[in-house]
Amino acid sequence: MNIDVNQFIRRLRVADRYFLASPFDFGHEDSVVLILDADASNRTFPISLYRRAIVNTTKTVNSNEFRAYDVDSGASVEFSQFFGSTYDFKNYKVLMKAKNVIDPVAMANEDAILFKSTEWGRGGERFNVGYIYPAAANNEITHIVSVGDTVDIRIGLKSGAPVVTTIDGTTEWDVTINANTPVAGVDEVSYTYNGTGTSPS
Repeated sequence: MNIDVNQFIRRLRVADRYFLASPFDFGHEDSVVLILDADASNRTFPISLYRRAIVNTTKTVNSNEFRAYDVDSGASVEFSQFFGSTYDFKNYKVLMKAKNVIDPVAMANEDAILFKSTEWGRGGERFNVGYIYPAAANNEITHIVSVGDTVDIRIGLKSGAPVVTTIDGTTEWDVTINANTPVAGVDEVSYTYNGTGTSPS
């Protein structure tokens, strides 16, 4: 076990006993309840240990910086309005919902899928999503969820009626590649029957 350098750890001896512990790790919905004067009926005050925020467009968003509004105070209220301009948020952590976009043709419209976890924070990063091509005709959309160290989600695509064809091992094709079609960085590949072997129909 690797132990970080710490001023409170002076020396370790063989056969020393110790225990592993984790400090408070508050989540996105944690709160404490304060009861004054043992009067739970009239003097109970819930205190949230989190603050909701929403990213705004006052700064270009990137992987290292963003700006946000204090949603618990209002839809477009700055944090400085109630926290002041010098309040230090260093002891806070930012929890977001992990997400990923699958966009096979970046320049085309309506071909991207956004996957977004319902879990806030690091827990949402333990999900893997993938596709399974149908192995038979007339299958509906299905899904398989396997839970282990990660949650693996496999989505089975829908299939239609079987396509009847006369194509066999003797059918030959001419292959044409049109570079940068329909958009730059994507090539269009066309197959044309060249008259040799069984004709496709």
